Amino acid sequence: MTANPAVLSATGGAVEISAAVSDASGNRLNGVPVSFSAMSGSLGTTWATTDVNGIATTTLTTSVSATVTATVSGTITGTVAVTVNPAPSISITQTTASLVAGGTTTFSVVTGVEAGGAPIATVSVDFGDGSPLAALGSVTGTASVSHVYGVAGTYQVVATVVDTTGQGVTASAVVRVTPAVPFNVTLSASQAQATVNEAVTFTANTGTTTVPIQHFDWTFGDGTSIRTNGNSTSHVYTTAGNRTVTVTASNTDGTTGMAEITLVVAPSVFSVNLTFSPSSPKAGSTVTFTATVSPSTTVVSRMTRTSTTALRLLAVRIRCRTPTTGPPARRARPSLWR
Repeated sequence: MTANPAVLSATGGAVEISAAVSDASGNRLNGVPVSFSAMSGSLGTTWATTDVNGIATTTLTTSVSATVTATVSGTITGTVAVTVNPAPSISITQTTASLVAGGTTTFSVVTGVEAGGAPIATVSVDFGDGSPLAALGSVTGTASVSHVYGVAGTYQVVATVVDTTGQGVTASAVVRVTPAVPFNVTLSASQAQATVNEAVTFTANTGTTTVPIQHFDWTFGDGTSIRTNGNSTSHVYTTAGNRTVTVTASNTDGTTGMAEITLVVAPSVFSVNLTFSPSSPKAGSTVTFTATVSPSTTVVSRMTRTSTTALRLLAVRIRCRTPTTGPPARRARPSLWR
C-alpha cells in the first residue's frame, strides 16, 4: 500500500491511498474487491475494485496522523501510515513599558516545536512601519529583538516562524507609539554685534534630546535662508540694521524645536592713515600724500578734500609753486589731482 503524499502539514489535507493486489506468484489481479478503513479522518470510499493494473484506490481526508488498512477476502490485509506534522508555535510580546517615537522598543519572541514536528528553519519579525524584516535565524525558545519607531502611531508587529517542511505560523501584536516630548533649542552668535561684510557664526544647541536631529533650517532676517545637517553655520550681512535670526531643528520622529535671537548689524567701520613724501618738502616741489585704509578689504567709493585735511582717498598729489624772483612769495595754493 502507498499514500501520496505520506506527510501532511499541520492543517491536514487529502491523501490518495492505493492498494495493489497480487497472487502468490506476484501477478496483479484485476477485479478484486478491496475494503478500506482508517483510524482517523474520513475515506472517500470504503470499497473499491482493482483495475487492470491490480490497484484499488480511495482518498483519505485528515487533519491528524492516521493509519489506513486495506482488506481482501476478509483476511488478507495491508496498512499505510499518513503523518500530519505538527506546526511550530510562536508568540511575540512587547517588553518595553512605554513606546516613544525615537526611543528603543524591545519585543520578546518565543518559538517551539511539538513532538514529531519538523525543526524550525527561520524566524522573522515585521515591525509594521515599512522597515526591513528582522531575521532571527533558526532560533528555538526565547529571543529578544529591538526596534526604533521614528514616527508616532499605531503599528501591527508580525512574527513568523517557518519549519524545514515549509509550513509557517504567524503571531502578531499591536503597539502604540506616542510622540516624543518636544525639545528645547538655544541659539547663539559668535559676536553680540556684527558689521557689514563680516562673517557671523551661529550655533544651535539642542540640549539632551536622545532622538537624532535630521536637519536645521536657518533664516537670517535679511531674506536669505539655508538648511544644514550640522548645528552651526556662518553668514555675511551686506546691509546694516537689526536682524532676527531663527533656527528650527527637526528630529527623525517629526518633532521640532525652535529658537531665535536679534542681531545688530552695524555699518562697516574703517580707519585712514595719511602720510606724505618727502618728509620735508620745499616750495615748488611735488609732495605725494598717501592714504592707507584699514581693513584692506574696505571699498572706497569716492575721494574728498576737507579744510582739516581729513582725506578719504587712496592717493593724492599736491604741488606747491613759489616764485624765485619778484615780490614776496604768496602762500602756495595746492592743486589736487584725482
